[in-house]
Amino acid sequence: MMIAYFVFWLIQFPLLMIHPSKMRWLFFIKSVVAVIAAFALLGWAVHTGGAGPVFAQKAKISGSTKSWAWVMGINVAISGKTTLALNISDMTRYGRKTSVTYWQLLFIPVVYWVFSFIGIVVASAGQSIYGTLYWDPTSIIALWTNRAGAFFCACAFGLATLGTNISTNCIATSNDLAFIAPRWINLRRGAALTAFIGGWATAPWKILASATSLTTFLSGYIIVLAPVVAIMIVDFWIIRRTRLHVPMLYQNEGIYRYDYGVNWRALATLIIVVPVNLPGLIHAINAKVDIGNYSYFYKASWLTSTFIAGSVYLILNLVSPPTRTLVNEEPTLYDPENIKDPDAADLEDAIPEEKAQQEPEHPQR
Repeated sequence: MMIAYFVFWLIQFPLLMIHPSKMRWLFFIKSVVAVIAAFALLGWAVHTGGAGPVFAQKAKISGSTKSWAWVMGINVAISGKTTLALNISDMTRYGRKTSVTYWQLLFIPVVYWVFSFIGIVVASAGQSIYGTLYWDPTSIIALWTNRAGAFFCACAFGLATLGTNISTNCIATSNDLAFIAPRWINLRRGAALTAFIGGWATAPWKILASATSLTTFLSGYIIVLAPVVAIMIVDFWIIRRTRLHVPMLYQNEGIYRYDYGVNWRALATLIIVVPVNLPGLIHAINAKVDIGNYSYFYKASWLTSTFIAGSVYLILNLVSPPTRTLVNEEPTLYDPENIKDPDAADLEDAIPEEKAQQEPEHPQR
């Protein structure tokens, strides 16, 4: 599996050197071929083995065990979408207008639901056909005797994986690294670092070795990402009431620098909340570590981390409001009075001077 990953990595790496704004063609093509391949696989599965036992089989668990299984399933499903919630702005920034984000409200939930449904039905049909429950559709494709069909379907899923990996993983990380150290890192260097360090240090071939290892991985990183999402939501919607001074976001010494470049309220929230679910993560990795009923708390790690982080961050801001960073009203570019603490930064120096617009000279008649 590592060899296959290495070949895929070699194919993907040159594409990482292309600017995201010029990759629209790839994302469009992969969206089209992925849909065609998914429905083709669904059609074959239902035609060959029917829908399988998924719609007729009875539950093998009941009571609290069933309830906690639902909670854990919801937790894992949301975990996979949290990265998208954090990184979506790295893609929408290339949109020509803000309205391009509105379509995501419709398409993202629908697309995820449709593909999840297809995966469930294909796995169920595969169990009827081959007698084994395969959680990975590519494992079913590998069993096909029709080489042409297997080749084209596998290529479609490979292209879909490539495009998704670039858009949801590499572009976001490249932007973050370039923002942290813009003097040394640009988007291309950030993409290269992501490909070499992130692409190999995480050992993806081990993560995809089984369904259990995949769900453990998804539930693992969420104990950090969920608090970050909660902090962002509370900060923007409650603390700032959706009011930001956009030019100041790009000033190194602006009002959003906080104390030595660190928002201590957010940092304190992470320090408090992240360790809460660490025992559950350790138990998920090594079941021999007994944590008692605390394991149930970890099954809802996204919900618990989000709620606790949001509450802690809100309390810290109420106790010690970030007055210097609050905007009284919707600011204009040349209105320093919109900042509660005008001495926090020199807005006039931070904003480039407006170039004088000269009236075109009309020829004399």
